[in-house]
Amino acid sequence: MGAALLTKPDTVREILSTLVKGLSIPVTCKIRLLPTMEDTMHLVKVIESTGVSAITVHGRYKNQRSSTNCHADQIRSVVAATSLPVIANGGSRQVSCYEDIEKFRQASGASSVMVARSAMYNPSIFREEGILPWEQVSLDYFKLGAHYQPVFANSKYAVAAGLAVSILQTPVGEALLASRTYNELADAMGWRDVYDGIERALCEKEAEQQTSRFGFPLLVGEPCPKYSRLSAQPEMAEDGTLELHVTFQKAKYRDKPTPKSVLLEWSRRNFKKPPQFVTTERSKDRTYKCIATVAGKTYSSSYWERSKRYAEHAAALVCIEVLGIGDPRWTDSETKAVTPPDSVTQASAQAES
Repeated sequence: MGAALLTKPDTVREILSTLVKGLSIPVTCKIRLLPTMEDTMHLVKVIESTGVSAITVHGRYKNQRSSTNCHADQIRSVVAATSLPVIANGGSRQVSCYEDIEKFRQASGASSVMVARSAMYNPSIFREEGILPWEQVSLDYFKLGAHYQPVFANSKYAVAAGLAVSILQTPVGEALLASRTYNELADAMGWRDVYDGIERALCEKEAEQQTSRFGFPLLVGEPCPKYSRLSAQPEMAEDGTLELHVTFQKAKYRDKPTPKSVLLEWSRRNFKKPPQFVTTERSKDRTYKCIATVAGKTYSSSYWERSKRYAEHAAALVCIEVLGIGDPRWTDSETKAVTPPDSVTQASAQAES
């Protein structure tokens, strides 16, 4: 429940009643304390009358932040005055391990506890066996992020959240804060072997999926004759990256191995390690460009793609074109990387300028 609604009980009643009548799942709501207990109790009775299944009470007033102690005694007063199950919230300053959660529940008299801030700093507070060291928790965060590839900023925040300010001010901390990709974060934290292992595992899993899907394993590793010619000669950027102006078209690969999966498998077989993909976002139009590194050389498309994944596939296409590799099941339409239409190329150039 938004804090602005705390003083609008009629609106609260209308919203919650509509939700309870219109949904087949339990409806709950969350409030803060009002300036007086009378006002808080009145709002709780209004909420109770709507038929909600439970209420969460954050034991602070509207203008109080986490630096203020939670008023567990007032949550207890709410518990005594309502028939609804009460979920206590706001005790993060007192919660640093599993035992503290139970202490907060008993102090507030609530049926359960909602934990937010403390769990963000170290989710192992839910372990009855005891809290885990942050070094292990942050590495677990990184492994999950590298595997599932959520928004990088979220994973970076999670890794940094439990570190002391003194550590963030060291060279390691500065490198962590400056990182923009999982690849850079791995180098900053000394997790290079872990990251490469995850990439290899993902590559092997994708190869297995392709085998299951097509009935036989990927036939890559040897140059295909059809890749001996390029539709255009690559240009070399100032940093030595070889570039082609190509784009990835997903529809062409619905029933075929994608460029990235082909390049990953080829690199694994020939170099025993996956290629590295470093993606840059252009903030003005939220488009992406990727640089792929294979055997110490870098490749990229000069075209800005609409997503991080598309940018990685475009960079993989450049590698495939330049190195003359690929999958024999690709038809002629997949042997040449696709050049974007002139109108798209012009729009991309204007955005870049």
